[in-house]
Amino acid sequence: MTKKMNDIVENISDTLPVMMYLHGFMSGANGAKQRQLQRQFKGRYRVIAPELDADPDSSLEVINRAIREEHPEIIIGTSLGGFMALECESGDADVVIVNPCLFPKSQLAQWVDEEHTYFCKRLDGVQTYTLTQATLDKYERYDAVQSVRDNAPRVAALCSTADDLLGDSHVKALTGLVWDSFFKVVDDFGHQCKDAGMTHLYDLLELVIDRRRRMGGSPRTTTLNSKRDRHSEPRKCRRVSIMGAWARDLFRKDLNRMTGILLRHIDEILADPRQASALIPPVDDYADSKNGRLGAYLSWRRNHELFPHPDNPEVWDDYMKHTDAFPVCDNPMHLKEVLDLYRTEWKN
Repeated sequence: MTKKMNDIVENISDTLPVMMYLHGFMSGANGAKQRQLQRQFKGRYRVIAPELDADPDSSLEVINRAIREEHPEIIIGTSLGGFMALECESGDADVVIVNPCLFPKSQLAQWVDEEHTYFCKRLDGVQTYTLTQATLDKYERYDAVQSVRDNAPRVAALCSTADDLLGDSHVKALTGLVWDSFFKVVDDFGHQCKDAGMTHLYDLLELVIDRRRRMGGSPRTTTLNSKRDRHSEPRKCRRVSIMGAWARDLFRKDLNRMTGILLRHIDEILADPRQASALIPPVDDYADSKNGRLGAYLSWRRNHELFPHPDNPEVWDDYMKHTDAFPVCDNPMHLKEVLDLYRTEWKN
């Protein structure tokens, strides 16, 4: 069977959480990025890298199979790999995109019908590739920008304005969609993530890892350093029935979608000077609430990550019952009322 996955396993315990790296156009699983990531996070994560090509259907099939088998906690995608990371069945993993190719049909069109040599030695033994118009047309069925909106609480992005391939199109497309604390825009590396780019990526990944730690990580995460650890101390185990897991997944997806729509609504308010400048009533945890403006308040909540992570239903339940009124346009509403309003609109 042809090898399709690069799994860095040297001295790496199978009990470590998994980090998945998705390479870009004309690269392969045998490139340098996954080795750099493994060196950086040695002892903390096991890094895997599936081998992909420019066909979105076949590549996503490979990625989704690997996700079902490996359950990665973090999925990183560079360039076209960023598109794949947004469109794959990422589950509860955090998605980190670097100079993502958000509009492949137009952005890759310059290379159509030309034979190209891969940048690295591929695991599948294939060293040349011809991009066809039929392959590009497949991208019409996908919408990476909408995927960012739908999964905003789990998406982090690193973009360079010095990108020699994308220019600043990816920066413009992601502005207002990715939470500010996890949207890093720099100008000191090109399209390929190397040198200063890798330093920025490591910093962004540390932010994502810290957020997962503060939010309790994924339900399946455990750390076992030895066989002795498995029996020396009792561990809290949460057993979830098939039906319970199914219901939780629906709940998570629902909250993801509600949060994405709520954030878009915030963006619409911020874009309207009249609404954004409207005075809001005092709010206990907002430092400038005495002279608070709606736009400043919404920006503050978003920048301080005060929309809970969707992997913590209990936190969401408490948050939606928060006693402070959440101002929407001219009407103070509790967040639960806002979310219920949007939920009703979807069903209708």
